[in-house]
Amino acid sequence: MTLMRDRVIDDALGCVPEDLPPIDTVGHLYPLTLRPQLNFFSSDKKLVGEATDDPKVLFANRSRLRSWQATDLDVKWNPEGNQNRG
Repeated sequence: MTLMRDRVIDDALGCVPEDLPPIDTVGHLYPLTLRPQLNFFSSDKKLVGEATDDPKVLFANRSRLRSWQATDLDVKWNPEGNQNRG
């Protein structure tokens, strides 16, 4: 499973143009240098998982991700459509 995930992520990042900022700048912890954690709680225990130093784990901040994707693009957010009413 890990090999497949790594390959998918590698292939996706291979399609990213070189003029975009580093992908880790969209992370929800950026600019902190903390590793992402995932916590599971049940009625009797708490399970905690922490990401490794592998950069293939990324929890993206939605706003930062949109800004990153729009780098060097003229995006018109919420444009008023052509409303021809006859």
